[in-house]
Amino acid sequence: YSELKQESDLLARHLQRLGITKGDIVGSYTPHRAEYIIANLAIFKAGGAIFPLETNYPADLLAELIQMAGISVVLTMSSMKPMLPLSHQSDGHCFCLEGEWAQVLNESDLPGLNDPQVGLSDRAYVTMTSGSTGRPKGVVNAHIGATHNFLSRFDLTPYNPGEREGLNVFFVWECFRPILQGATAYIIPD
Repeated sequence: YSELKQESDLLARHLQRLGITKGDIVGSYTPHRAEYIIANLAIFKAGGAIFPLETNYPADLLAELIQMAGISVVLTMSSMKPMLPLSHQSDGHCFCLEGEWAQVLNESDLPGLNDPQVGLSDRAYVTMTSGSTGRPKGVVNAHIGATHNFLSRFDLTPYNPGEREGLNVFFVWECFRPILQGATAYIIPD
């Protein structure tokens, strides 16, 4: 957890240096692995709202969603970067989470992490509808929904000492449930 905190703080500071502030929508375009959690946690810490861009989206849908949501920054992997629209392949609009990314940011002149003062009614994440009424639409979700869900589930089904959870259903915020309770989280890859 110490390493997760350090890396997500570092990435959040970078996002804030890129201009991400409270409520800004940031694209999270990574496979389901450790970088997914680091990216999403950093977006929250910077004050942003997560827009999970699924790895199986075709390039034209990806471009449409990025434009529709007004996403200025996408966190991704270098192998996935070519799928992004050209406008989001440059350093100011895209950041790749692999290799020595943390060391590179550690050696850069990053400002301290500013507390964005996010409240329960502020944007947390964007989910997509199925499109049953036509085209899929983005739905903005506030922090209050996840907060109430977590509090209820912690009360009804608390973690026991030493309990571990396999994470394979990656609702944007669901991966944080065991982490918020100090439980061990195993990431089941795509």
